[in-house]
Amino acid sequence: MPQFFVSPDSLSDPIIHIRGKEARHMRDVLRLDVGDWVVLCDGRGQRYRANITDSRPLHVTLQRGESLPELKLAHQVTLAAAIIRPQRFDWLVEKAFELGCHRLVPLLTERTVDHYVKDTTKQQARWSEIALSAAKQSGLPWLPQVIPPVELAHILKAHDGDLVYCWEGLALDDTANVAPQKKMSHNLTILIGPEGGFSQSEHAAILAQSPQLLSLGSLILRSETAALAALVKVMI
Repeated sequence: MPQFFVSPDSLSDPIIHIRGKEARHMRDVLRLDVGDWVVLCDGRGQRYRANITDSRPLHVTLQRGESLPELKLAHQVTLAAAIIRPQRFDWLVEKAFELGCHRLVPLLTERTVDHYVKDTTKQQARWSEIALSAAKQSGLPWLPQVIPPVELAHILKAHDGDLVYCWEGLALDDTANVAPQKKMSHNLTILIGPEGGFSQSEHAAILAQSPQLLSLGSLILRSETAALAALVKVMI
């Protein structure tokens, strides 16, 4: 069933009203009509089935049905991914949230190409729109978060839960002076570097945080491919 986000307060009432752009999308794009069932989500994990009882061009009315079971994922993941070519980063954002990413942090690194970072306010708005669409499509029960771009140093100081570093050196058994690995906590922050990888100084700064190390195999992956491979690996 198609999923739509509504305010938590609106779900306290058995009759829910959806207006404006979202109502038009339901009618004109998804072709939903009276009698059809959808899922309504409060963006905090609570989900309900709902039946359309009235449908007008800019106003859809629904009757709230039963609540749905809580969707539990293995980890709550923040993906801190270096900004890459715009089209590829857009694709990364979409697929990351389809795979259950909770929050995305666009990273500015030493090797980030300057012209990939233009109007960050407009870029963040675009990424947030892509993320919301992906969350609705995949049935993600919380509102996706895309924060403004930050420097790598910021995320190293203020990351959520365990820091997970996808380091290509692991594929070569280059693990000297690396802290022993432990079981990953529920909250994770996954680091993904730019095209060409993190610089040597960034690599050293990351290792100084004693991160969890994650191998993605011996093949050389594009940044966006590595991000999705890492998400799949920690989620299953």
